[in-house]
Amino acid sequence: MPPAPEAGFMGKATSGISPAPIGMRGQTVFEILALSPLDAVLIAGADGTIRYLSPACEGLTGYGREELRGALNVELVHPDDREHLTALWRSLAQAKRCHATFRFLRKDGLYIRIESSVDLVSPPGESDEIVAIFRDVTALRKRHETDLFDLPLSAMLMTACDGTIVRVNVQTERIFGYARGELVGQSVGVLIPQRQRSDHGGHTRAFSANPSARVMGVGRRVSGQRKDGSEVPVEINLNPIETGAGHFVLASIVDVTERRAEEDRLELFAAIVEGARDYAIFMLDPGGRILTWNEGAHRLKGYTGDEIVGQHFSRFYTAGEIAENLPENELRIAADQGKFEGEGWRVKRDGSLFWASVLITAIWDKSGKLRGYSKLTRDNTERKQSHDRLRESESSLRLMANAMPQIVWTARSDGVVDYLNDRWYEITGCPAAPTGDPTWVPTLHPDDREPILQRWQTCVSSGDAYEMKARLRNPQGEGYRWFLVRGAPVRDDYGAILKWIGTATDINENENAALRLEQRVRERTSELDQMVTEKTLLLKEIHHRVKNNLQVICSLLSMQVDYAGNDALSRPLKDALSRVLAMSLIHEKMYRSETVADLDFGAYIELLAAQLLTAYCVDPTRVKLELNVEPLYFNLHEAIPCGLILNELVSNSLKHAFRDGRQGVIRISLSKADSGSVELTVADNGIGLPGDFRIDTGKSFGMQILDALRNQLRAECFWTGEGGTTFRLVWKSRSPGQQATVTPDEATPATAPAAISR
Repeated sequence: MPPAPEAGFMGKATSGISPAPIGMRGQTVFEILALSPLDAVLIAGADGTIRYLSPACEGLTGYGREELRGALNVELVHPDDREHLTALWRSLAQAKRCHATFRFLRKDGLYIRIESSVDLVSPPGESDEIVAIFRDVTALRKRHETDLFDLPLSAMLMTACDGTIVRVNVQTERIFGYARGELVGQSVGVLIPQRQRSDHGGHTRAFSANPSARVMGVGRRVSGQRKDGSEVPVEINLNPIETGAGHFVLASIVDVTERRAEEDRLELFAAIVEGARDYAIFMLDPGGRILTWNEGAHRLKGYTGDEIVGQHFSRFYTAGEIAENLPENELRIAADQGKFEGEGWRVKRDGSLFWASVLITAIWDKSGKLRGYSKLTRDNTERKQSHDRLRESESSLRLMANAMPQIVWTARSDGVVDYLNDRWYEITGCPAAPTGDPTWVPTLHPDDREPILQRWQTCVSSGDAYEMKARLRNPQGEGYRWFLVRGAPVRDDYGAILKWIGTATDINENENAALRLEQRVRERTSELDQMVTEKTLLLKEIHHRVKNNLQVICSLLSMQVDYAGNDALSRPLKDALSRVLAMSLIHEKMYRSETVADLDFGAYIELLAAQLLTAYCVDPTRVKLELNVEPLYFNLHEAIPCGLILNELVSNSLKHAFRDGRQGVIRISLSKADSGSVELTVADNGIGLPGDFRIDTGKSFGMQILDALRNQLRAECFWTGEGGTTFRLVWKSRSPGQQATVTPDEATPATAPAAISR
C-alpha cells in the first residue's frame, strides 16, 4: 500500500473518508453519481478533503476504500503528467471546469490512462465542492490507435423514486438537446420514445423491487428521445443511491450512435459473409492462422469452425505446394502488392481435391501495421472441367478443320478473322493465323475486293448470314480460282453474336463449266434467234403466197357469181367466196404481224365483220354492228376454224335476220375467263330461228360446216331463237404459240348440247 501523502493536490490530507450527506441543490450530486462500471466518482472539499468515493474507485485503482486516505496521492500520477494535472486543478477557481487525461499507477504496479472531468460547484448555503469523474480509457485509447472507436464520458441523470428528474449534467444536455432547467422536475419519460413508454412502468417497478446496479434493456436495443423528437441509440447503466435526502436512481447514459452504426455494419457484413454460401470467406492473422470461418467455408472445405479456427491455412494445400512454400509465397505477394489472385487444386477435409479460385487481401491499420489477411475461395471445379472439355473440343475441331478440303475460318463478333485452317495456306500461301488486320484481302481478285468487303461489313452489322463468290490468288502461278465463301453467326442464349464461323469451297471447275455453258447458251441462243428469224420470214412468205392464191380463188368465185346471174346459182358461190375471204384475211393478218405464231383475233373480228357488211351490200344505217371484243391471241390452228364459225354466223344474220328491209343490230363479243375458257357470242335482234332448229340435224351446208368446226375446237354451243338469234360458243383455248391439230379421227360426232332456251 502506498504511503498516505502529507498533502494532496488540493490541500492537507485527512485521516479518513467520510461519505457525508450530499445536498440536493446544484449540479454536484448528479455529476458524481452516474456510477456506471466505467465511471469512478470523487467528491472533495475545496481544501482537498475527500468526502465521497464511489465503489467504482476500487475497481479503477485496485485500492480498497480504506487504503485511500486523505487527498489523492500525487506520487501515484506518472511523473510526466504531474505538473500538467496540478496546474489544471489549481485553475478550477477561475475556470470552474477542466478535463484532463493522465496516467495513474494502480496497486498492481501497472499504469493506466485515466480520463477525468472535474467541476468546482458552489451549492447555495454550502461550501465549494470539487466533483471529479474518472474513467479508465486505456483500452479505448488502444482501440483508437488501431482506428476503432473511443467512448465519451457519460451523460448522467438522477431521478427520484417516482421518476422525477432532479439532476442532469452537461453531456445530457448535449445528447438530448434540452437545457437543464427544461429537464429538472420533469418525468424521465420525456426522454423515452413514445413506442417504449408503455414498458417503462414495468421496468421501474422491477427495479424498485430489487434495486441494484444493472444495465438497462439487456438483450434489446434502447433509444432515447431528443427534444426535437428524433431518437438516439443509448446505453444506460442504473445504480440505486441512498443519501441523507433519500433514495435515488442514478443513470449513466452513453450515446452509442457510432457504436450502433458500427455494430449494424458489422452485423450486415457478418450476414453477407454468412449468406455467401458458395464462397469460403475467412480471416487470417499475419502468420496465416485462421481467425474466422463462415458457413460457405464449412460447405466448401468440410471443416467446422471449432475444427479449423487457429489452424494454419496451409492445410488446404497439397503436399507438393507446401514443399514449394506456396502458401507463404501467396501471403508475401498479398503483403507486397496488396492482394494475391490465383487458381489451383486445394484439399478438402475428406482429402478430395477441388479447383479453387483464391483472392487474398492484406489488411493494414492506419499506422501501417499488417493486421492480417482476408481470404475468399470459390470452387470452380465444374468451370475448369468445362473449360478443359472446351479446349479438348476446340483441339478436335481444329484437327477436323485441317482435315477438310475446304478453307475453314472463324471471326470475332466484330468481323475480324481470328482463325484459318491449314488449307488456307495451301491455297493462298498466306499466314494461317491473321491477327486483327484483314490479311485475306490482298488474296482477293482486285475486282472482287470492294464488293466482298462491303457485303461482309453489312452482314457483320446486321447479323445476317454471308454468302458470296470470290476469286482467290493461287500461289503456284495459276492465277485466281473461284471459291464460294459462306459465313454464319454463332449466338448466345440472348441472341448476341459471339463469333462467326464459315467455309470457302473451291468451285473453280463448276464456275468455269458454268461460264462455258453460259457462253454456249449465248451462242446457241444467237443461232436459234437467227433460225427463228429465217423461219419467220419463210412463214410470212408462205402466208403471203397462200393469201395471194386465196385472192385468186376469190377473184374466180367473184367472176363466177357475176356469170351465174340468178340467186339460185350465185348464193352458194357467194357463201364460198365469204369463206375463202375469211381464210384469206387470216393469212393476211399473219403475214403483216410481227410474229407468225399468234393472231390478234379481236382485231380480226373488226376487219371480218366490216368486210362481210360490204360483201353483202348492207346499208350500215339499217343494220348496225356492235363489237365488244378483247385483244385475244389465237394460233393458226385455232384462228381458222374460229374465223370460219364467225363468218357463218354473221353471214346468216345478214342473209336471214333482217328480211323485208327490217332494221336491227348484230352484236359480237369475245372474252376469256380466268379459267382459260374463251367465249364467242354472235347475236342479232332479227326474226329468230325456227322452232325445231338443231345444229346436228340442220340441212343447210352452213350449219354442217358450223357443227364440224365446233367439234374441231371442242367447243360447246348454246343458242336461242327468242327475240332474235343468239349463238354462244365456249371452248378451252390453247396457249399462244402452242401447236395442236385435230385430225379427222379425233373429231367426235356432232352432238348438240342442251339449248339455253328457244
